Amino acid sequence: MPRVLVGGFHAYRGMAQYFANQLQYLRPDVSLTDVAGSNFHDIQMVSPKSACLVGNIVRNAGRRS
Repeated sequence: MPRVLVGGFHAYRGMAQYFANQLQYLRPDVSLTDVAGSNFHDIQMVSPKSACLVGNIVRNAGRRS
């Protein structure tokens, strides 16, 4: 079973952390990656055939005045 890496950028890291914690109930080997300083070392050290990356990217849908 492939490893799942979850990454959330800036203010949405909390949403990524919540998603990773909930996903851990369903499957093993889920981890939250540290992408705060644009350091993708955790992601680059894993073989692409044995892992998948879930990026939590959210866009503000509010109107601007």
